[in-house]
Amino acid sequence: MNLTEHFTFEELTKTDITDLQAKNRKQAETLKGKLIRLAEWAETVRSALGNVPMIITSGYRCGKLNERVGGSATSQHVKAEAIDFRPAGIEPGTAFKMIAASSVNFGQLILEKR
Repeated sequence: MNLTEHFTFEELTKTDITDLQAKNRKQAETLKGKLIRLAEWAETVRSALGNVPMIITSGYRCGKLNERVGGSATSQHVKAEAIDFRPAGIEPGTAFKMIAASSVNFGQLILEKR
């Protein structure tokens, strides 16, 4: 189900932890309004990056999923207020600088180095 032009409920609630996928999506159903706002925000990020596709690696996480992946107990993912992503065709460091220099409103901008 599309939340915005470029982002779907499925991609903002997906996980590779298959035994928690159904639980995560079921709990996300109660947060659809927040997920729509998150997708709308992601559209502004996408625009700031020149409208390149964004590969969502983590969106909403139910508490159990957040715990399983080692997320912080205060993670905004649990509140449907955070996404982790990779922009297609742009190096992460470059994307970080582009977003930081843009007019995108954000609480935290984290460049993960793995």
